[in-house]
Amino acid sequence: MSVRTATRQYRLSHWASLLQEKSRSGLTVLAFCNAKGISKNAYFYWQRILRESASSQLVAQSSSEPEPQATQFKEVKMVAPVGYCQDNVPGALLIELGSCKFVADKNYPVELLSKLLLKITHQC
Repeated sequence: MSVRTATRQYRLSHWASLLQEKSRSGLTVLAFCNAKGISKNAYFYWQRILRESASSQLVAQSSSEPEPQATQFKEVKMVAPVGYCQDNVPGALLIELGSCKFVADKNYPVELLSKLLLKITHQC
């Protein structure tokens, strides 16, 4: 690592911690800058530099990630009359994958069901 790169990394780290400190302080930018003895222009300059650095890292990271696969659908076969599952629970949802069986009634939390379905789609 060159001296210039190391210096830049140090400054980015220093200003990132100052910006976090300002955010936690609840002070206005002007009050914070006065308390720390830094100019308002320097504060906004480094805020812009840090945002640009973060956004360029996100762009580089997203371009290195593989493209998401197209959505795929699986056939669902009805194994019991509509409104009833294998266990005769009115309005329940039955999911069977191999030897695994899952039954969710109308009171089952939607958030948990959503997480379960995401897990299942990654398994299939």
